[in-house]
Formats: sequence, C-alpha cells, structure tokens
Amino acid sequence: MLLFSDLVTPLEDRIPIPGWFLPGFLVVGMLSTLPSAEYRYLRIAISGPLLLAMLLRAPKYTSGNVNPDFVSGLFTSGIALKWWEFVVYRRSEQEFWRVPSWVGKGLPKANGHAVEGNGHAIEGNGHATKGNGHAIEGNGHAIEGNGHATEGNGKLENPKHQELKRTNVATHGEFQTWLDKLRWSVGLWSTTRGVEWNFGIKNLQTTSPNHLTRLQFVRHSFYRLLFCILAIDFVRAVVAWTDYGDPAKVPGLNLYQEPTFNRLVLSWMGGLEVYNGLQIPFYAFATATVALGICRPEQWPPIYGSFRENAWSVRTFWGKTWHQQIRRSITTPATAVVNALGLQRGTLLRRYSELFLAFFFSSLCHAWAAYLICRGPGGMFRHWLSQAAVIMAEDYVIHLGKQYGIKDSVPIRVIGHIWVIVWMSLYPTLPTGAAVSLHAGSGHDQPDGLTPSAWFPPPAGCDTLLKVLLDRGVVFFCLSRVLEVVVAQTPADLQRVGEAALGAGALWLCRR
Repeated sequence: MLLFSDLVTPLEDRIPIPGWFLPGFLVVGMLSTLPSAEYRYLRIAISGPLLLAMLLRAPKYTSGNVNPDFVSGLFTSGIALKWWEFVVYRRSEQEFWRVPSWVGKGLPKANGHAVEGNGHAIEGNGHATKGNGHAIEGNGHAIEGNGHATEGNGKLENPKHQELKRTNVATHGEFQTWLDKLRWSVGLWSTTRGVEWNFGIKNLQTTSPNHLTRLQFVRHSFYRLLFCILAIDFVRAVVAWTDYGDPAKVPGLNLYQEPTFNRLVLSWMGGLEVYNGLQIPFYAFATATVALGICRPEQWPPIYGSFRENAWSVRTFWGKTWHQQIRRSITTPATAVVNALGLQRGTLLRRYSELFLAFFFSSLCHAWAAYLICRGPGGMFRHWLSQAAVIMAEDYVIHLGKQYGIKDSVPIRVIGHIWVIVWMSLYPTLPTGAAVSLHAGSGHDQPDGLTPSAWFPPPAGCDTLLKVLLDRGVVFFCLSRVLEVVVAQTPADLQRVGEAALGAGALWLCRR
C-alpha cells in the first residue's frame, strides 16, 4: 500500500515538484532502449517498474499552478504509452531510424528518390546519398548512414521484397558505437511528432529552409514566443476579473450555470490558454536550439496547422489543425488493438473502431492529467469520445452530400468553419475542459512571466464581462502590434509598430 499512498495525496498536501522529476521520465525512457535489443525482457523488467513508480508518485507534486500540472499529466502519460510502444510492442532498433530532410539535397532529384529502373541511388557511381550502401530497388527514399532506402516509403517489387526487407532491418539494428546508440535513443524519446524520423506523423507541416533563413526563423520564433506570453496574460486578465479569480468563491461556482455569454467567454478563454500555453515551451526551445546551431529550422515545423485551411470539420480540426504531440502515442495502441481483433483493413468497422480507440486512449491521458488537478477524470471520457462520435456522424453527412452532388467549395468550407466553432462551444467540448481547469483554481494561477495587463488596469467603467473583454482586447491588439518590431523588415513595418506604440502609450496615460 505504500506504493499507492502518493496516488491519493490530498490536493492541499501536495509538495513542490522537484526539478528532476519530469526530465526523469525521459531519462528512464532513453536508458530503457540503450541496452542491446537481445536484453529486451531485462529492459522491460527494469524500466517498467521504475516508470510505474514515478507515475504513481506524480499526484504528490504540484508546480503551484493548475494548467502546468495538467500538462505534466499529459507528458507523463504520453511517456508511458511511448514506453509501451518502444520497449514492449516494437523492436525499436530495427524499426525506427532518422530520415533527415536534407538527404539528397543538391542531387538530380531534390527529395532523395533513387533513379527508377536500375535500383541504384541517384549519384552516378550507384552509391546512396550518404554512406556506402546501394539504395534498394524501386523508388524508395535514401536515408542517412548506410544509404539503404526505407522499406515502406517506396514500392518494392517481388520476389526480392522479403530479402530486401531483411537486409534493411538487419542494418538498422546495428550501431557502430555506444555513442551512436545513445544519440539514437535520445532522439527517439525526445521527439513527439517524429520529425525527420521514418515514423513521422501524417499531415505534419514543414518549414522550408528556402522560405526562412536561420536568422529569420529565430526572429519569427522569438516573436511567436512573446506573442503567446502576451496572449496568456490577456486570457488570465479576463478570467481573473470574474468570480473564478477569487479563490474564496470558486468552490461555490458552476460554469454550466453561468449566463450563456459568460460561459462561452470562459470556455473559449480556456481553449486559448491551452493553445498559447503549449506554444511557449515549443518556441522557447525552437528559438534557442536554432540560434545556437543545434537544430535546423526545418526540424521545427509549426506545432499547429492552419485554422483557415483545415478547421472546416471536426475530423480535420483534430487531425490537421490541432497539435499532434500525442497523436502517435494514442494511435499506435489503437492500431494494435484492431490488429489483435483481426479487423479487416479497408472496412468501416476497422476504420471507426480505430477512431474510437484512439480517442479512448486520448481520454486516458487527459483523465490522468485531470486527476492530478482535481482527483477525478474531469469528464475527459465524455469530452474525447464525443469527438469520435461526432466525427463519425460528420463523415456520414459528408457522404450524403456527395451522393446529392454537393461539391467542396468556399461556401461549404465557411459553413464547415461555423459548424466547428458551434461544436467546440457546446457542452461536451470546450466547456468541459474549461470547467475542470477553472474549478481546480486556474483562474487565480500565478503569472509565469511578463504581465503587461498589470500596466493597463481596467478603467472604472468596466463593470461587465463584455466591457472587460473589449478593453483587454484593445490592449492586447496594441501590444501585439508593438511586438512586431522583432520581425519588422521594411520602413512600413516599423511605421505600424510606431503607431501601435503610440496607441499603447495613450491607453497607458488615460488610466493614470
């Protein structure tokens, strides 16, 4: 029972989280794949109990703020699912390898395809783009290191398919030195979306090095970092004005009983905090690593997809627009289950079973995160499984539309965007997530960084939520335009920054 005592630690008895705790999950993961694959069961026996002990200890700790604690729950549960895949389910050394985006650059085909027909790599001497191995038959991509093409990316012709596959697996299961293995293991566990790995997630946006130079990328990332910090401050200033900003009142509040306008504002404020909060560490690391030359710009593709282009259905919102940080962690076990059940590929039963299972595993991760802040699942199963249900209904409506000759068009996309906004505003979605966070006390979280809202207190006439929202919005707009000085390139850009600075100064003076 001592092992489970931390699991039921009362919220008020939690202690500050040690600095080593969250990085410790990554360290356990990295060390678990460091020994040779022949010691697979030993790796499971040692790292599994250690990871479980750390998971059970997580409820004992707090960062002092609600939302970081929630994100910690997603991080730790995501590592647990990655451990299941990388250590238990897969033969990681043989199945996962890097595929750098610069392979093949400057050669006849910029994307690194082998010349079709003769099976050799692009260069005239028949060697792969890097290394000394021949590319395999067909049009497979060449990869870093031994130069073999990645099986699965290109078409393989029988009867040599199995032979080439065995050769590829054998090659990727070997490492020249323990340092090579360590680099591979660190990279494997530190990537969430598989950027420049052969298992990279679908629909991953790319940042072209021809589009942004290193300096431009650093400036853009730093600007996005400051913008998100400012946006978080805007959200918290709005929420702090409400009763949820008063710790003494929170226990007696119920978001679902708030007036409709207040409920919608608070729900969307919760969504905006998550949206911007996840970008802050992302752009902080992107700025630092690219500025120091550790990474290249293309190794940091945008964390979110385009809302304008992709958020026209609930399916495309979750699959292409929203961040994909735990996508592989939840889809891999879902695929494993449908495979174990023997569901035939290409059938509706398999498609929607996999869909519901993926959202079920997402529910598990988010329920664990909710448990860390409220000692309950927080409605996360209802929240995420309802997404799967509405996607299935949505697919049927789209299918019917096609049957009646309705084609994709701008008006249809506009209707789709409105539908997504409406769905996100309804009870199972944003209100559920916001309620968990607000009732746990996020409305009075301590600021993590700059608090520009403190320089612009609401004027005396702001006595309703609508007025506060408009006032905070004007302040946010002016200050966000001032931040554009970081990425300004032309005199016109600097002029707009100057005008915004004058507006912000006027706002500041009129509140003195």
